[in-house]
Amino acid sequence: MNISKQLWDSWRGVNTEHLHAAGGFFSEKEPEPINYQGEFYSVKGPLNIEASPQGYPLLVQAGSSEKGTEFASKHAEVVFTAQNDINDAITYAHNLKNKVEQKHGNAHEIVIMPGIFPFIGETREAAEAQFQELQDLIVPEMGIELLSSYLGDTDLSHYDLNTPFENIEVEKGNNIQSRVDLIKDTAKKNEYTLEDVMKHVAGARGHHIVVGTAEDVADRMEAWFTSGAADGFNIMPPLNPTQFDLFVDKVIPILKERGLIQAAYSEGTLREKLGLNQKIHS
Repeated sequence: MNISKQLWDSWRGVNTEHLHAAGGFFSEKEPEPINYQGEFYSVKGPLNIEASPQGYPLLVQAGSSEKGTEFASKHAEVVFTAQNDINDAITYAHNLKNKVEQKHGNAHEIVIMPGIFPFIGETREAAEAQFQELQDLIVPEMGIELLSSYLGDTDLSHYDLNTPFENIEVEKGNNIQSRVDLIKDTAKKNEYTLEDVMKHVAGARGHHIVVGTAEDVADRMEAWFTSGAADGFNIMPPLNPTQFDLFVDKVIPILKERGLIQAAYSEGTLREKLGLNQKIHS
C-alpha cells in the first residue's frame, strides 16, 4: 500500500491537461521517481501511467478481524463487512471510526457497507416459504464443503447435521478469523445446528439475511442506517434477476419516500458519489 500510494503520488504535480492541450512532453523531473527502498521491495518509479482523476483508485477493504480493522483504519475508504447483529455492527463501526479519527482526524472519510441478503415476498409468509424452498435446494455435501473452507478447512464430514454447532471443534488454520467469529456468534445466539449454519453460510455467505416484505427490508435497512450500524449496504440478492428486480421495484421507492436514499447520482467520480474527498495523499 505504501508503494502504491507513493507511485500514485508521483504524478501529484503534473498538469496533464496542460501538456495534452499543448502537445508537450514531460520534463525529466516529473513525474518524480519514488526511489522506494524497503525490506521486501525496491521500486524506482514513477508510475508509468497517468494518475486517475481521483488521484487514487477508491480503496476498498473487506474483513472485520482486529488486523483487518487496523489495516482498514490506515488505508480503506470503503469497508465491506459481514455483520448479522445490529449491536455488534454498531460496536464495530464505532471502533473502526474511532481508529480512523485517531489516524486521520476525520471519521467520516470511511464508508462502512455491510452485505445484506434480502429475500422479498408479497407477504412474510410467502417470503419465508420461498426462502425455505431455496435453502432446501442446497446439497448438504456441497454446503458442508463450503462451510469447511470458511472454517480453515475444518473437517466436518464426520458430524451429524443435527449436531449443535457449539459442540463442533473448529481448527485454527488458514481462515478469515473475523468470518469464523461471526459464524460462531451467529450460531450461538440462534442455537443453530450444523445444518442451520451450513445453510446460512451456503445461502448468504454468512451475510445478514432479511426475509419478509419490501417494508420489512426497508425497515431493517433504516434501523441499521439511523443507528450508525451502516453507512450503506452491499445488496446481495439471492436470485437474479427476480429478487434484484423486486428490491429495485419495491424497496427502493420506500427508501426514497423516507428520504433515506439519493434520488439521483451526483456528478464526478465514484469517490465523489460516495461523499469522500476527491483526492487523497499519504
